This record gives sequence, structure tokens and C-alpha cells, in this order.
Amino acid sequence: MFSRRTRISIAQLLRYLPYEIVSDIADKYNIDVFGDVFSKIKNADFECLMLVVQETVNKKNSLRTEVQPRYKFDEQWADLEKCLMLDGYRFENGDVVRFDPDLGESAFCEDDLYKEIENSGLSANREIIHLLEQSADDFRKADADLNGALTNARVALETLVRGIAKQNGWIEPEDKNSLFGPALGFLRINSFLTKQEDETIHSVYKFVCPGAHVPVLYKSVEFVRLGRSLVGYMIYFLLRTYRNWQ
Repeated sequence: MFSRRTRISIAQLLRYLPYEIVSDIADKYNIDVFGDVFSKIKNADFECLMLVVQETVNKKNSLRTEVQPRYKFDEQWADLEKCLMLDGYRFENGDVVRFDPDLGESAFCEDDLYKEIENSGLSANREIIHLLEQSADDFRKADADLNGALTNARVALETLVRGIAKQNGWIEPEDKNSLFGPALGFLRINSFLTKQEDETIHSVYKFVCPGAHVPVLYKSVEFVRLGRSLVGYMIYFLLRTYRNWQ
């Protein structure tokens, strides 16, 4: 699925093209061209929208010549490429391919994650969403802040674990520099998590920790995207577990 962020980026790119070209592409893939065609494209079914993106990728060079100045097309193209990466897709040999594994019913997009957070009832839900959005924004910057992308994702995971623990009686220790481990341990002791689940979440946390301490090179963009994705799945799992545990 495409996130709302990616759908907006697609519409923003197409707005640079002549209306006739955009309406023809939309019409070809059964998207209603009457009214605000860009809004219709943004809200189209995933299958139809994927076909629009595929055609846009296949015809990138010819479409680019329709935009003046062309740097505007290039800037928005770069944004779309990063948005797609956050959703688990990439451009490859003039095509759009999924490089995240197909998880079937377990798959979700970031919009689903935000809904789960909002519906959790946790007092820190807005803070967690803000951290995840800031992580994505850091990733999408023209001069990507990969350290920021990893750090904000890590803090979002820690904030959720601490929030769930406090909601169930955990009292934070005085040492505020070490809260994730004790909070996670509390959840395990109280049968919220199994030993294996505890260790898996801790491993993901450790995986993204270097982003807070060691400069991440631009060539490590795939490492950062993977780290964000793993954090997202851990947050989604914790929220689902919390909902069923209440």
C-alpha cells in the first residue's frame, strides 16, 4: 500500500505536467478525470495508483521535458523516490518494485500505524506520532539527515514502551539515562511480553541505536530505511498486544 505521504507526493509531481497528459494517464487506468483530477489520483485505489506511478516511471524522460524549469520536476521526483522507499518500494530499471517482504495480512502502511497509535489511549500518542513523522521528514530532506531519521524512530519506540509500562504501574527510576531496558523488563515480568518478544524488540532497539552516536553515511540510506521499518513493525506489534491485553 502507499501511505498518504506518498500519495500526496505523486499528486505534487503530476501537477507540474500539462493537465491533458495527467487526465489521459488517469483515464487510461479508470480514474475519474472529472473535477479535481489530482485529488482523484491521490485518493485512487492502490492498484490504479500503482499503474499511474509505473507509467510515470516508464516515461520519466519524456515527461520531464514537459516541465520548465526542469529542476522542479527533479526535486519532486527525488521526494517521490524517498516516499516510496519509506513505503518499501524503489525504482529499478524503469520500474517500481517492492523490496520489503510480502507479509500478507500482517502488512501495514504508516497511516495504519498512526491510527493504531491514536486509538491506543496512551497519553504519549501524539508525541510518538510526531517522532515518527520527524523521522520520515529527516529521511526525505534534500540533504537527508539519516542520523535524525534513526534517532527519532528509536525514541518513538522507547516512548511507546515506557508509556505502556507506566500505564500499567511501572514507576520510572531516577536514572533517566536508562529507561528503555527497565520498562521493557517490566512488561516481560508482568507477562505482557514473552522472553522471545522481549529479546526481539531489544534487538531492534540496539539495531537503530548507532544512529544516535555514529554519523551515518549517505550510502547507508538502505540501512536507515530498514531500521525505520523494523521500528514500525515493533511499534505496531506492541500496540496490537496492548489492545488485546487490556
